[in-house]
Amino acid sequence: MTPLADSYDAIARSADRRWTFRLLDRLTAPDLPDDERPDVVNALVAVSDPRAVPILERTLTDHARTVAMREAASYVLRNMDHLEVDWSEGTLRGWWNGPDAVLRQHALRSMGAAACPDIVRAVAGDPTHTLRATALDRMIFFFDAPADVDTKIEALTASAPEVRATAAKILFWDEPVAAETALATATADPVERVAIEALLTLQYYPSRHVIRSLHGQLDHPAEPIRCAARESWDEIRSGCLRYVCDDGPRVSARVRSWLAPVWDLLSYTDEELAPPASEPFAAQPARETPPPIPSDLLRLLADPDTSPKVLEEVLWGKAWATYPPTARRQVRPVMRNHTDPLVRQRSTEPLRAWGDEDGLLALARDPDFGVRKSALYELGRLPPDPHIAALAWDHLHQPQTLGTHATETLAAFVAHADRNEAAQRLQSVAADRNRPEKLRVAAVDHLTTLQATDEIRQLTKLLAEPPAVTWALHIAVLGAATDLALPVSCSHLDDVDNLHLQVALATAYGVPG
Repeated sequence: MTPLADSYDAIARSADRRWTFRLLDRLTAPDLPDDERPDVVNALVAVSDPRAVPILERTLTDHARTVAMREAASYVLRNMDHLEVDWSEGTLRGWWNGPDAVLRQHALRSMGAAACPDIVRAVAGDPTHTLRATALDRMIFFFDAPADVDTKIEALTASAPEVRATAAKILFWDEPVAAETALATATADPVERVAIEALLTLQYYPSRHVIRSLHGQLDHPAEPIRCAARESWDEIRSGCLRYVCDDGPRVSARVRSWLAPVWDLLSYTDEELAPPASEPFAAQPARETPPPIPSDLLRLLADPDTSPKVLEEVLWGKAWATYPPTARRQVRPVMRNHTDPLVRQRSTEPLRAWGDEDGLLALARDPDFGVRKSALYELGRLPPDPHIAALAWDHLHQPQTLGTHATETLAAFVAHADRNEAAQRLQSVAADRNRPEKLRVAAVDHLTTLQATDEIRQLTKLLAEPPAVTWALHIAVLGAATDLALPVSCSHLDDVDNLHLQVALATAYGVPG
């Protein structure tokens, strides 16, 4: 047993960077036992030390190293808890097009919607490719265009069980309406893992069709199948019960009516249908602790061995607005220009508290994605400034502005833009079928907040369209029309087999006659 062996768990818990180079030496030791390697890898993932990156990259690209050692380096580089390592598209494409199998796999696992999406799509859609499951796994987030959804659904019937299981797993996140029937079919897959993944994904498809499908698997002879079916069944059953017992009589009546064909399967008890009145929840006010004095903070920031957990603790959630001007002048340049992206990312909160628009604008152009994301979010919390609105609108159209980052960037634009300009652009985003569904929903929500009646009235025509991915856009438009007292014609949606849409319809116009 090596001297480090008894320390791996403690290093991982504390993320103590004083151990970084000893861990690297151990990872690259020729005599490292296979059963010790995962512990070394987990400890390096936890410490997330920027100083380790060039050493790990050299190990990854060194053909003289063992495959196990290189794959371990690849895993650490891609999974650090407090550091995200980015590679240029040119580097990833070079590795992918080369002959080295380890680098090809590493490149593909590092690609996604913001880096080489064309390669990800090509491999994921190729029934003969040996890395098809890996590519599909890279489509787990931000691949929700109709063609991408079709690729995932088609993979549910692939010949390779690994591909079918991966497809079922990644559909857990997008929840496309078009996948429901194929997922229900996959619950009977002869390979247990595929069936389990499909069953677990179906908990996010609250329909009568899925209720029947899950109920049919509750007494399956295989215990893992029964457990997965029970988990999703309980989730959907409790979700339906919430609205059955809703305080709003229109919601309760409509959901009960909609559930009538499967009411006996749900088997709600009298106690469940008449729950005791709950006490109102009183949220406790958040308590901000004082930030450290400048000398202590500067000492921690100057020490490259400082644990990332300590850095997060001292920089996040503090009463930075109370920091004296002299202290701000001391620490501001150190935080803004720190070599560790984690420090620059976490410094966005104090910079916002100090109204340091210039500092946040500089970090919004940072080479690190996490820093840019945090800076744009905090810029959205500053007093209105047309310059920030223009920056946010431009940033919204950058290739890496995806998912939550995109919705936060849109919120920053709205917070700083002229009201009429914001309403016009939000309406164009919501109506644009080429935009991600979540961004379109966010645009509708902002229009509702702005009381943009004319723009919402124009968007009600979207109710006649099929779902982009889920029913979320229809639900958002129905909610907006309800809040702004706009009449809608949506009887064509009465038969849609989806709990959340039925709730939105109940709020909009009650129980159909």
